[in-house]
Amino acid sequence: VEVLRVSAGPYPAEIAVAPALGRLTSRYPQLRIEYSTCNWREIIGKLLQAQLDIAVVELSVVNQEPRLLAEALPRHRGVFYCRAEHPLLQQATPDIEQIFSYPFAGTALPARVGQMFYRLARTGAIDPDTGDYLPPIRVDTVSLAKAIVLASDAIGMAPHALIVPELTAGKLAALPFDEPWLHTNYGFVYLKDRPLSPAQHAFMAEIRTVEQQLAETKRCVSIRVA
Repeated sequence: VEVLRVSAGPYPAEIAVAPALGRLTSRYPQLRIEYSTCNWREIIGKLLQAQLDIAVVELSVVNQEPRLLAEALPRHRGVFYCRAEHPLLQQATPDIEQIFSYPFAGTALPARVGQMFYRLARTGAIDPDTGDYLPPIRVDTVSLAKAIVLASDAIGMAPHALIVPELTAGKLAALPFDEPWLHTNYGFVYLKDRPLSPAQHAFMAEIRTVEQQLAETKRCVSIRVA
């Protein structure tokens, strides 16, 4: 029985990896899948030690690692959000200072956006070893951040695709802050000197299909809004 050992960062895990693994299981019921949850820096270490077959992670942390190959996947815009009854929504266009006057709940963010986040939020911390931004309310999953935001005046930030159900249901509201650097930057990562297995190829194909469907949904929504 072939085994696929995979891991992912918090955003791709919920955006594409979970649905892709579901599709993969349906197509190949004999395939054994081992998914491990850890932060993206631990994931890189496990890949290098051949404890994982493939990962979907933030690509900026693998740029200087010659033993790994990386393939970028589509980017997703980040959105700040709050609960539907939040005091911020009484203002037509709250600015970034007003947004960050409330506690921020989220996952650690990579160094490529870490300093920018720290300057904006003025709370949390920068990891001195990695440059990652550590939010004042630090969690490991977007789902947990959303649960905290729904139950408090905290704000969150996530790729738009991950808050669509709550936005549609009127439970969460998106806040008007959009910067070109506020986006995902994840992709496939695997060992350079190790041939890809049929299971890895199948997993990658399912991820690409999920991402394509998300892009098509986004285009349809844009057309309807326009």
